[in-house]
Amino acid sequence: MTPEEIDKFISAQLPNQSVDPIGFKAVSSFMIHDPCGAENPSCSCMVDGECSKYYPKDFCDRTTMLQNGHVRYARPNNGRTTHKNGIDVDNRSVVPHNVDLLVKYQAHINVERVNRDGMEKYLFKYFCKGFDCAKVGLQHRKATAESSTQVVNEIRDYLECRCVTPNDAAWRLLQFDIHHTDPAVERLPCHLPFENSVVFTEDDNLQQVLQNPCNEITKLTSWLKQTRTFHHAAQFTYAEFPEHFTWHGDGKFWDSRRGSRKIGRVAHVGPNQGESYYLRMLLHIVKGAKSFSDVRTVEGHRYPTFQDACQALGLLGDDREWSFAMSDAAHWAFPYQLRELFVTLLFCNVANPLALLEEHAAAMGEDFAYHTRSVAADYTSCCIESYARSYVLTEIDMLLKNSGYNLEHFNLPQSSIGSASIIGNRLLIEEQAYDMDRISTEAAEQLGQLNPNQKCVYDGIINSINNCIGQIFFVYSYGGTGKTFLWNTLLNSLRAQGKIALLDV
Repeated sequence: MTPEEIDKFISAQLPNQSVDPIGFKAVSSFMIHDPCGAENPSCSCMVDGECSKYYPKDFCDRTTMLQNGHVRYARPNNGRTTHKNGIDVDNRSVVPHNVDLLVKYQAHINVERVNRDGMEKYLFKYFCKGFDCAKVGLQHRKATAESSTQVVNEIRDYLECRCVTPNDAAWRLLQFDIHHTDPAVERLPCHLPFENSVVFTEDDNLQQVLQNPCNEITKLTSWLKQTRTFHHAAQFTYAEFPEHFTWHGDGKFWDSRRGSRKIGRVAHVGPNQGESYYLRMLLHIVKGAKSFSDVRTVEGHRYPTFQDACQALGLLGDDREWSFAMSDAAHWAFPYQLRELFVTLLFCNVANPLALLEEHAAAMGEDFAYHTRSVAADYTSCCIESYARSYVLTEIDMLLKNSGYNLEHFNLPQSSIGSASIIGNRLLIEEQAYDMDRISTEAAEQLGQLNPNQKCVYDGIINSINNCIGQIFFVYSYGGTGKTFLWNTLLNSLRAQGKIALLDV
């Protein structure tokens, strides 16, 4: 959006009271930041003597787009003021808004131009913050002679109380829907024969729980039964089944779907769970299975394990299932969790660990790349990838050593970074972040331009470094004799050879 388009919808200034008195009243009532700072140091927005919301803003004659993607809204110094808590405020204290929405709904409505990073932070903040709660502790009165024998259970008396607002209470009392999902998702359990979960209370008789035939019925076993009973059910996989059939939890059976739309999602199974993981893979492919043994039957041949059936179908030959597992987890897992998952996969007979590493190294090193960009923003993306890969190898090696293994055991290369301490080290990152092709070309050109005296000094220093002699050189000459040029040639040569030259700091 251009600044002109933004101004059509968003305003951060008081309307002209003589032209739009209704809009002026709405903005003055709902969209003025409480006076803070020296005039009101006790305001709730004050943190360490400053406004945490950065009000009052600076005057700005027109709307401009900043380099970071944010917008600086127009706040002209046009003399328009209003009163808030007995204090005169101007356009610098106006919260961005849309005047039409304020007039229509008569409420505080903050309207901003969408910034991608800010939008994600805002949405996840409110999705994950949970309910407003208060922690309450019930204190007993001082024990008397009659109550001295009572035992006080502090854990039982501790309460976590949820705050329910009037509109929330009314919504629930009227039994309105709290949320809606379209299409609805049917969660499908995945389990091996006789290994399904059974829910029971502490008062239930365990023998009765074991003998209850209903506890053996699950969505998965009912799907197998349905394919035996109805011919048309055999054309769908387990994951496709909820699109055409409805699960009735009270009677534990599938019935033909009527009306509403729903999709199925097989529950996640970790690759370290063995046969359950391979069963889940087959449930996305196999149709018409009437028993668990049918699930592991391929072209008329019944394989002894689900893993063998996956192998016969070509699902395991090229590590596709491990790549799918990493790609699936990358949508929700943090980088350190991806590295832990990768280490887990290494113990699951991965055919080509190096190829799997190269494919997902970027996702496993996102945290390193983020911290590196915050330290030094001028290095090349090629260097980021190289350092991130080395960092990932270092972290994976540490995880493997906790289990008694190392990178070499799985034919993985060693990291070029000794430890994770490179994160936050601006000098080290910047010194290693040069364009090596350009540096090599410049070094070769500069080396040919050295005069005999400069070349003598250059050879001496390079010889001392390459042979680890550790000599100290002091070059003394008049200004204009090329000492700076000699020094730059030395640095470029060292960098081109892959040696870290921090002496120029």
